[in-house]
Amino acid sequence: IDTNGHGTHCAGTIFGTDVEHNGQALKIGVANGIEKALIGKVIGNSADTGALMSAMTWARDNGAHVVSMSLGFNHVRLLENLEQQFPKPKAVSQLLAIYLENMRLFDTLTQHMAIQASGSACPIIIAASGNESQANGGTAAYRINSSSPSTAMHVLSVGALGRKPDKSLYVAPFSNTNVDLVAPGVNVLSAALDGSLASLNGTSMACPHVAGLAALYWEEVHELDLPPNAENVRALLLGRATRTLIQSVHDKNDIGLGLPLAPETDKY
Repeated sequence: IDTNGHGTHCAGTIFGTDVEHNGQALKIGVANGIEKALIGKVIGNSADTGALMSAMTWARDNGAHVVSMSLGFNHVRLLENLEQQFPKPKAVSQLLAIYLENMRLFDTLTQHMAIQASGSACPIIIAASGNESQANGGTAAYRINSSSPSTAMHVLSVGALGRKPDKSLYVAPFSNTNVDLVAPGVNVLSAALDGSLASLNGTSMACPHVAGLAALYWEEVHELDLPPNAENVRALLLGRATRTLIQSVHDKNDIGLGLPLAPETDKY
């Protein structure tokens, strides 16, 4: 059960229906022709790596072609918690040990999921890069590296973009760096728990945009007579990404290959 609307909002961005908003027709779902969705709730009163790994294998075993994960390991918050228990050197050491174990688990799982098993798909896995950066300008501005599981092997990491009044795109100040792709993640309008619409910010909002495109590209590979697999979908997403629409980029690591475009169009 979705208790705060985060999952509902992400699902709406992937496959939400067309709606009316302020008297105008609005498309909120990138791939609103999807007929089957597997929804796995892994974050509630508590969450751990094991719960997420179980959900990922459950999705794969039930035939998912695309796995979208709008979640991440908040290293900054964990370090703050550890520093309340230990001196800073030990807190840093504990953080590194936890992160290393976490990454080893995810790398092992994603490599396993990339191996075609009889009767199952090898899904393309997409994850949010995280929102721990503080890049609002000034001498104290900084960007944090992408969090796991977006940094695991075979996972596409997605950062967030905003759009200015003149329609130009920019990297959201909270978006973590060292990503593969970027997508809209500021003032994203999608489904709310009460059946209305809500506007939210975050790389969590950017991730489902790419997941929706991945679903469209999964259909596209059939039309191109290519083997329908995660590697070909990944190649199409990365190959049809552009940096030219994004303004004032000082570090290309903040946007990776850029904004992926929709199949057979120049639209994002």
